[in-house]
Amino acid sequence: MQTFTADYRAHHILDPRTGYPPPELASATVIAPSAALADGLATAVMALGPAAGLRQIESVAGCRATLVLKNLRRVESAA
Repeated sequence: MQTFTADYRAHHILDPRTGYPPPELASATVIAPSAALADGLATAVMALGPAAGLRQIESVAGCRATLVLKNLRRVESAA
């Protein structure tokens, strides 16, 4: 994780809709058939947030994710 603040409020990923770091997620780890797909999905999930992000991951064959919320709670996609 590449965080800029100890409380996970600011980091290197910005939500293009707001111009600010996503409010809910501290990190997103994605396993996918290719590194490029995993990287793109992880960035998208950060901007989408946990609910919409997990729906996106679960709609792509062969992908799964572990998300860490800013309160450090972990959320995982369906296997």
